Amino acid sequence: MLGRASAAFIVLNPDQAISEDDIRSHCRGRLAGFKVPDRVSFELTLPHSASGKVLRRELRERVARNDH
Repeated sequence: MLGRASAAFIVLNPDQAISEDDIRSHCRGRLAGFKVPDRVSFELTLPHSASGKVLRRELRERVARNDH
């Protein structure tokens, strides 16, 4: 959708460490500029439905809450 900020939600293993800049740099080298995430959020887990699918609606709501 035009005019929307993109976001990446990252779940790291406990022994891993990476920065937002590292994520964006990695994406810039592999994606078109408009696909590079505007925001990077590190999460402990992602919300899933009963069938195991990621609940993208809840992730969008998290971004919307953080905008205000």
